[in-house]
Amino acid sequence: MSKNHVKNQLKSISSNFLEEANKISSITDMIDEGWKGQNANKYLMGLEDFIKQLKRISTDIDVVIYEMDKDIQTNSYTKVEATDIEKL
Repeated sequence: MSKNHVKNQLKSISSNFLEEANKISSITDMIDEGWKGQNANKYLMGLEDFIKQLKRISTDIDVVIYEMDKDIQTNSYTKVEATDIEKL
């Protein structure tokens, strides 16, 4: 499996995590508007923590993607540089 393939898969996973976190966030907003009380607050706090965790995971994946992209670019540059040296 190539680095680009892995990077693209990670981008997809990150996007899916963020999309799900946003869906859950909008659900909590609807619950908050329509369901008041102490039990609702406990439930919403748990969901908010879960949303934060999903967003952290998405950010962590984005960092991995960024680092992989830098590595891929460095390797591509090194290959071009090596080819240029061979031409000399």
